[in-house]
Order: sequence, then structure tokens, then C-alpha cells
Amino acid sequence: MFENYSPHMLRAAIEIELQTNKDAKTAATIALKRLESDPEYYVKNFGVVEMEKARGPVKYIKRIPKPSGKGYIYFYTKQQVKL
Repeated sequence: MFENYSPHMLRAAIEIELQTNKDAKTAATIALKRLESDPEYYVKNFGVVEMEKARGPVKYIKRIPKPSGKGYIYFYTKQQVKL
């Protein structure tokens, strides 16, 4: 059950649940049930930024300059890279 999620993601999900439920065991149970039913539940409902922090560092495999010249476009999987 726990092996499907990173410790960072579980911690963030439980912290989000603790905002509405003060019992840590109940919050953890709710977080696990929501992640099992929809692994993207917290991303959809609480934003990508918080869950990206929870997922921990992710290394990109390629980056290219944006056409505007400001910043980069990052690719994290081989499927995203169009060669």
C-alpha cells in the first residue's frame, strides 16, 4: 500500500488532510484512500505546486529554450521529447 507513493507525497497528503481533521491516524487513512482511488487527487484539488514539492526533486532529461527567449521548456520523460 505505502510502496506506491513517495514519503514526500504521503506526508503532503496527510498534512493537507490534517487541515480539516485533527486526528493524525484518521487523516492518514483518508489520504491513503484518496490516493488509492485517484493518484492525482491532491494535484487536481490542491494544485501542482504543493504536490511537486511533495514528490521531491525530479531530474529533467532535456531542456530547450522557449521561443520567446525567456526561460526553458523542460522534458521529464522520454515520451515528452520529440526527436
